[in-house]
Amino acid sequence: MKLTVENLTVMFKNRIILDNVSLQVEAGEIVAVVGPNGSGKSTLCTAIAGVSQNYGLSTVGRIRIGDKELSQLSIHERCALLGVIFQNSDNFLFSQYVEDELRFAPENLCVPRAEIETRIKEALDFTGISYLRHRKIQELSGGEKKLVSIASVLTMMSKFLIADEITSGVDEDRKVQIREILRKLAKDNIGILMISHNRNDIEIADRIYVLKDGKLHDRTD
Repeated sequence: MKLTVENLTVMFKNRIILDNVSLQVEAGEIVAVVGPNGSGKSTLCTAIAGVSQNYGLSTVGRIRIGDKELSQLSIHERCALLGVIFQNSDNFLFSQYVEDELRFAPENLCVPRAEIETRIKEALDFTGISYLRHRKIQELSGGEKKLVSIASVLTMMSKFLIADEITSGVDEDRKVQIREILRKLAKDNIGILMISHNRNDIEIADRIYVLKDGKLHDRTD
């Protein structure tokens, strides 16, 4: 199974932000997209996530996982295939307590209660933050909140993950921890599309694309 972006063009009014972008991410592969500020990296994330319209953007092109067109899927079907960690992930933490935050997505996906509890425990263990389960989110450090964001996405058990500047705003120890989590996910056959400008993040990638002036180039070209 693979994530395929084919001939994706994204526009804001009459301005082209992404110009005929195509890429693929295989299951178990880490693919990095790098580029200068304003090159369209975060726009690429929002387009693949299917939320471009929330930002007044229009899109043309195809985005598939396997043989499924993401635009044709229900939210339940999409979440089973694709999880997204946005750059400002702290803004997407809405619950008072960590365990409630992790429970939110699977509850809304109508996952059975016993399965939800299993997913919460596994996500906390996987990210190394079981000790935070009963803590208030507002009391956490920036690095801890980032890990909670990752764990909450893992409870959806998506086949592919988009990580937009996933190590930004955290100290070096947390960066190392997050990179190790990504490596472990890839070993578990999760495909990862990672947006980053951090050299150390990029080193864990199997392939690297460069996004410049709205166009995507394979770094090996």
